[in-house]
Amino acid sequence: MDGGVDGLEVLRRLTEQAAVLLKSGGLLAVELHENTLEEAAKHLCTLPFECIQIHQDLTQRNRFLTAFKA
Repeated sequence: MDGGVDGLEVLRRLTEQAAVLLKSGGLLAVELHENTLEEAAKHLCTLPFECIQIHQDLTQRNRFLTAFKA
């Protein structure tokens, strides 16, 4: 599947489903390209997620995004 113009189309579909399927307090964790993390975090702010954080990989590059369902 193509990620769309900004590379986040798959993430949008995944997070919209996760917002419905996860129980309150459930953890969402995804690995993304470092250039897309900020925009992905903004998208999660539009859904019922909280404690949205960006984490670094072993090479100190921003790579992971975690969030808890509210």
